[in-house]
Amino acid sequence: MRICFAIALAALISLAGAAYVAHFAPSSGKLNSTSESEFLKGAIGDYGVLAYTEGGRLSVLVEGEEESQGALAHEIFRLQKAGVIESGCEPAALLGIRDGAEYYCNEKGAWVSCNYTNGCTPLLSESALPAAAPPAPPASGAFGTEDKAAKAGTEKAGAQSQQTLAQESKAQQEWQDGAQAQGGKADFWQPAALFAAVIAAIILSFLILQQRQAQEEIAPQEIGLLSNETRAGILSELEGADRIPTDLSNKLGKSKATIVEHLETLRQAGFVEKLETPGRKFVYYRLTQKGKKALLRRDS
Repeated sequence: MRICFAIALAALISLAGAAYVAHFAPSSGKLNSTSESEFLKGAIGDYGVLAYTEGGRLSVLVEGEEESQGALAHEIFRLQKAGVIESGCEPAALLGIRDGAEYYCNEKGAWVSCNYTNGCTPLLSESALPAAAPPAPPASGAFGTEDKAAKAGTEKAGAQSQQTLAQESKAQQEWQDGAQAQGGKADFWQPAALFAAVIAAIILSFLILQQRQAQEEIAPQEIGLLSNETRAGILSELEGADRIPTDLSNKLGKSKATIVEHLETLRQAGFVEKLETPGRKFVYYRLTQKGKKALLRRDS
């Protein structure tokens, strides 16, 4: 198994760049594999992916030309979906951390940037492991050789554990306070946005009403149409009820052809409207609002 792990690490040596790494507390993630590591090709870019355990701790690493924080989050999600790793840590939450390329998911499932904790070494020391299991130094370093720096960091961890835990708690509290502040802003803007939408709807309704009123304004030449007594008589008759041309012809003593001709003129001016019902023989005419205004102006 160690040979496979070394081969996987050696494969990552050939890829350029400084790796993005996610470390998991022993209680927040585990590797479901018969070996100590799983090496994969990147799904969304030119990089390699390595899931491995050291000292009972799961880590996921992406390294290559197209490595990124987003690639790391995507690969953790992919490994979870494939059942290669188990973790209650939400990969998408990684994207909310701005600083660093090395991250730690603590026992509570919250992500912390290692920049906020003086590096990940203190977090991943004795204080992060189960009390009954003393930390075991890694058998090999990042490239298959013994990592002396990691050993040194582990030896210092005992003295720094209390300070590290306090720093982690402070960073998590600052993150929660920021999230609550953002939530407060959202709560404030929601009613403000609703109020603005209501005001916009009122203004729009007012403009539409104004436009309609402007369209109903009667030009002097249109009023001149009512200088004809027959047309004026037609509007007066329609003011009482909708009528057919035959009724208007009988009331005004004009031929039906003459009445129909005047009705068409009044319809084009917008003073009357034609009411045609499918299946019915008769066609009725109705006085419009504009026609009512024109009749009032003529009589005033």
